Amino acid sequence: MKKTLFGNTKYRSLIRRLLVAFLIIGLSGVLILWDTGVFDLPFLTRRERRTPETQSDPSTKEETTEAIDYDRFAKDVVSSVYDFDQVEGAAALVTSLPFDPQNMTLVKQKLSGGSFDTRMGFVIKEDAKSLIFLAPDMKEIDGSENYLLTKERDANGNAVFQKKGENGYFQLDRATLAFSPSDFDPKKDSTGIDLALPASYGKGEEGTQLVFENGLYGYTGAYQDGRKTVSFTVEAQYPTAFAYSEGFAVMADKDGKVTIRSRQGEIVFSDLSLVLPEKEGEEALGFSYFDGGVLRVVIASYDAEGRLSSRRESVIDSAGKEISIPEGYSVTSLSEGVLVLTDGSHYGYFSSQGAWITSPIYTAASPFLEGLGAVTGEDGKMGLVDITGKEVLPCAFDLVTNMSDGNALCYSQSTGWHLLSKLQGAFGTKGAEAPQASSYHTKVTITRGPQNTFNYEPDEVIEFPPVLSTPSRTTHPEDI
Repeated sequence: MKKTLFGNTKYRSLIRRLLVAFLIIGLSGVLILWDTGVFDLPFLTRRERRTPETQSDPSTKEETTEAIDYDRFAKDVVSSVYDFDQVEGAAALVTSLPFDPQNMTLVKQKLSGGSFDTRMGFVIKEDAKSLIFLAPDMKEIDGSENYLLTKERDANGNAVFQKKGENGYFQLDRATLAFSPSDFDPKKDSTGIDLALPASYGKGEEGTQLVFENGLYGYTGAYQDGRKTVSFTVEAQYPTAFAYSEGFAVMADKDGKVTIRSRQGEIVFSDLSLVLPEKEGEEALGFSYFDGGVLRVVIASYDAEGRLSSRRESVIDSAGKEISIPEGYSVTSLSEGVLVLTDGSHYGYFSSQGAWITSPIYTAASPFLEGLGAVTGEDGKMGLVDITGKEVLPCAFDLVTNMSDGNALCYSQSTGWHLLSKLQGAFGTKGAEAPQASSYHTKVTITRGPQNTFNYEPDEVIEFPPVLSTPSRTTHPEDI
């Protein structure tokens, strides 16, 4: 009888060996794929691979990695703005910040001794001498202890100084660092707001001119009517007036009654009884100029005898129509197309287009200046928010100033004073659009806190129409 292949002892042994070999090869392949991370096996724990560099002490590794990151950041990013040959120790300006160094858009420079203030491209050391330095390289200005830096700019946008014990105004040549008399005239050049605003603020539109004659203001200008250029003149008759902005100019008579004129010099929105606001400083921002297509106004009511009986604040658009503000909120400032809204205890940023930029979660919020707003969190710590609502400087500092000519200051008790300087292109509003009223503002955190009966539920990230609803610390989605 003929033997089959599997009945032969010799062949059976060979087949068993081949099966064992295939099994070993298969298991080895599975383990290799698992070890390289292609997939996971629930009953096995992958051992972390270590290179000679990562086998060193963890603290040493952390410091080495940080140094490499900062060096690369300094060379690749800072060199695009600062000339290493002209700014001594430029790489040293980049120091540790409480966020990923690869995402930093501010250069942070430590300041020592005393307290500081910054405005219009200068840093003031507030001691007995009040020394003034040129930002960001912190070069001391000789003789600066004899001068006071005001919050005003001349017609060319230069910072205005006053000399101690003398009348008149002075300017500083930033190239030679020498002081000289300035032709600054507070009647003509002042913004009327006690705030170091950007050089472009209140400078008027090309083709228009604010005229000052005999203590009163008027206007001259020109506009295109088809192919024809038409000139107009508004007689100097207003004790209060502001330059043209976004096609309109705001002026007021001796009784504080406001008139708004168009780019053609014509009176518009005459159906609104407007008066000047009773506010100063940051809270007065937005009443003098159209900004982002809107203007803050005070609408007055009069009794039968023509006496002012009431007044209320509002915001109008370029058609003179009042825009909708979320219920329960009021406006504290308007700048760069961004409104600061408050419910009396918390603040948030709101686009002039009618959408929330941030949730109203801050206990204080400054006006947007140069694309950034200084905010204060629940714990009293301050940071900076950009036009998209991102905290580009986390709320981790005891003090953060407004941005002024590309510079801001931050202070914390543990780390002291630091000068924050913008990098090229950082925080500009170009390319960064505020949320629109017709779109959703996503990823707004709705916190259900102890004041809410549903305090057992966790925080949640949801989407909601920003105009119809206001994000709140204690709002839950069912209410939206």
